[in-house]
Amino acid sequence: MGSAPNIHPALVHFPIALVLTAALLDALAALWGKDSLRTAAGVLWILALVGGAAAIGTGLWAQHTVFIPNALADDAIEDHETAGWITAGLVAAIALWRIVLRFDYPHGWLKEIYLLLAAGAVVTAGYTGYLGGELVYGHAIGQPHATTAATPTPGPR
Repeated sequence: MGSAPNIHPALVHFPIALVLTAALLDALAALWGKDSLRTAAGVLWILALVGGAAAIGTGLWAQHTVFIPNALADDAIEDHETAGWITAGLVAAIALWRIVLRFDYPHGWLKEIYLLLAAGAVVTAGYTGYLGGELVYGHAIGQPHATTAATPTPGPR
């Protein structure tokens, strides 16, 4: 499908970091009641949504441009993609909720639900990242395949 470089691995770290930081700021804002932390977290959730969209787009492109060695690796890609869509759904729900509330978050019992969604986004983002790492290091997706890999030279005897 084209010869553009696979930039997915470079892009995915930004939304992951944004999700983790936004959730941390939300938790600290809940503990300390700081408006500035709530506002900063709201901005980060929106940036995570934008970064996540870029990660998904480049991931879908990469899926059609990288060497996939076998059906097991193809199944692993599908698992990674599914986890990514779940994460994207959680982040989108949180970001839209924050936009509707003008960067604030709900109060009362809705705050607990909101914070559980944020925790869920952290868990799924971490799991999606783990699956992505397994693709690269466990299945050699995106790595040079055997016919192009360098042959090791024997060491001294």
